[in-house]
Amino acid sequence: MEQREAIVAVVRKGERVLVIRRGLLARLPGYWAPLSGKLEPGETQEESLLREVREEVGLRVSP
Repeated sequence: MEQREAIVAVVRKGERVLVIRRGLLARLPGYWAPLSGKLEPGETQEESLLREVREEVGLRVSP
């Protein structure tokens, strides 16, 4: 099985850290986790991080 590179985004505001509750169709549904995802072909880690955060919670962040 081919392994793909992944990212984990730690989104902070002051001392708070953003986590999400995993959806029913996700692996380990119902668990709380940081934002994460896999890189798309040709995508850099920075591009992936920005895309995943925007897709999952609609925020624009700076790495």
